[in-house]
Amino acid sequence: MTPPKIDPAAWNDGRSFIQGEVYLASDKYVSESLKTAFGLDVKKERPVLILQNDRLNAVPQMPVILVAPITSQKRVFENDYALQADGTLLHYDSIVQLSLVHAIPKRALVKRLGKLKEAELHAVKDRLRRKFAL
Repeated sequence: MTPPKIDPAAWNDGRSFIQGEVYLASDKYVSESLKTAFGLDVKKERPVLILQNDRLNAVPQMPVILVAPITSQKRVFENDYALQADGTLLHYDSIVQLSLVHAIPKRALVKRLGKLKEAELHAVKDRLRRKFAL
């Protein structure tokens, strides 16, 4: 059986993504199971933090990207990371939900909001290393 042909132009719009960037993600391209599991059906768009490394982010044939949702809800699980509002990137104190890491289609990333400071990204990476025992 011949595998189906995938047209990269259907999901690759030429954008590049950097680990540590924060984007608004639309639920338009996200599966119903992920919407339900991660609360994406509550809002049409929500902020997410790009976790995937830059080498994989640069592969145009890769249609998905690893992210962690960001929420202003104060429920914190082990290894989640608290972000302080700075008025530019985030308007509310928020939580990077590292307990809910998942892959979403790159085309779901609709608007770049900014990038974490290096110290914050380093702290997030430390939490991920602890979470996955790396």
